[in-house]
Amino acid sequence: MDRKEFFEKVADEWEKEHSRPEANRELPTLIEKFSLQPGQKVLDAGCGTGRLIPFIRSAIGPTGLVVAVDFASQMVAYARKKYSAPNLIIFQADVTELPLTDNFFDRIILLALFPHLPEKLKSLREMHRLLKPGGQLFIAHTSGRQEINSYHAQLAYPICEDFLPEAYEMHQLFSAAELEILEFIDEPNLYLVSGRKK
Repeated sequence: MDRKEFFEKVADEWEKEHSRPEANRELPTLIEKFSLQPGQKVLDAGCGTGRLIPFIRSAIGPTGLVVAVDFASQMVAYARKKYSAPNLIIFQADVTELPLTDNFFDRIILLALFPHLPEKLKSLREMHRLLKPGGQLFIAHTSGRQEINSYHAQLAYPICEDFLPEAYEMHQLFSAAELEILEFIDEPNLYLVSGRKK
C-alpha cells in the first residue's frame, strides 16, 4: 500500500473523526496564526476532507480565493460535497507538482501534511514557486513533533516512516528552498513553522 492508497482508504474514517466539534476546537485559534486578510489568495495544500475551508473563507471574505488540493480522490469528494462557492476551487492533485501559476498565492497552508511528503525539499520548492514575493507558508499541526512522530510510527507502512524533521533539518530545508523561517513553535498542542518567500 502506498500513501495515496492509505489516505483513500481512511477518508471515511477521517471525515467522521474531523466532523466532531471537539476535533476542530483548536482551529479558530490556529487560523489566527496564518495572518489571513480579506482578498488574499490561499492554498490549502493537503486539504483532506476540507476542515480548514470554512475558516479560511471566513478570514479572506468574498473577494479572496481558496484553492484546496488533496491527492486522495475520496478526500476531495468529501470536501466538494460539503463546500461550494464562487471563490472556492477544490481539486485532486499532488502538491509537489501543481498545475498552478507562479507567484500566485499570498498564503499557503499545510495542515497535518508535511510528514507525509516523501520529497520534502521538492515540495518546499514547489511552495516557493507558487508564493508571491513576500508570501507566507505555514506548516501546522495541533500536536507537537514528538507526539506526531510517535503516532505515525505505530501506523502501517509507509505512514510509519512519515516524520516531522528536527528543527535543524527543517531550517536547512527552508534555506535550500529559498524560504526564510519567521517562526518555529514546537509545543505539546502546537507545531508551527512559518516561512516567507525571499
